[in-house]
Amino acid sequence: MPMDNKSAEQIATIADIRTALERIAGNIRVTPVISEPLVNELLGCELWLKCENLQRTGAFKFRGASNAIARLTELSEQCADLDIIQNKVDKVLTVSEPGIRDAMALIWRHFRMLIEPSSATVIAAICEYPEVFAGQKVGAIISGGNVDLEQLPFKP
Repeated sequence: MPMDNKSAEQIATIADIRTALERIAGNIRVTPVISEPLVNELLGCELWLKCENLQRTGAFKFRGASNAIARLTELSEQCADLDIIQNKVDKVLTVSEPGIRDAMALIWRHFRMLIEPSSATVIAAICEYPEVFAGQKVGAIISGGNVDLEQLPFKP
């Protein structure tokens, strides 16, 4: 299937990947690539799994977030908002997918409110980094308009 020009411009090159790897090398875990002969035989192919579930957040997105944060200086010249973040933000916290699910379930159990995963990130951060928030007054804007009841990551 042919790609339009916009799609082609968004595809990372090997050089882009190597540059990103240099940026994030000190922040990420080197995760293994594994294969299992019995699974390969069952599937009829040679399957290799990159175990990004072993990253601190349990997901590949930690690499992307680390790269984005490392690029703030470079990008601040192109975007005024990044300049504000760079000069005003003291700390960036990341949260895990299980932490987000747990936060959604916590709000459901205690408030009987369904919240979106994006809203749950603040609650997850409070749960995952209690030392950062201890004794603080914390406000969180929560929303639930995009919750698909069929896709809840927990049983209400």
